Amino acid sequence: MIVTFSKPLRSWEKFLGHSKPVSIIISKPKTELEQKLEWFTYKGSGAILKAYKFLYDNNLLHEYEKTNYLALNNMEYPPDLASGLIERAILFKREDLIPTIKENIKRRN
Repeated sequence: MIVTFSKPLRSWEKFLGHSKPVSIIISKPKTELEQKLEWFTYKGSGAILKAYKFLYDNNLLHEYEKTNYLALNNMEYPPDLASGLIERAILFKREDLIPTIKENIKRRN
């Protein structure tokens, strides 16, 4: 049974008086992946990665630096980061990416 009121109770009107309505905003907490991406962008090494990419794209790296830059593509995800990536793939309905993510999970020796 649902009860709806078209007018507030008189006792509430008297209690509240001429107070303004209150808005309550409950923000959704950021996921661990969102926190990591935000940290990387604003506090981490995002600028260094951008600079590295600029140098690579413009052929301004020494050979050993190119090798290191290309090694970034072979890096594997730690399990907790992989979990966040899988959650994001599911959220965006891109389950087709899950096998690729799983192939790139860092394995413990």
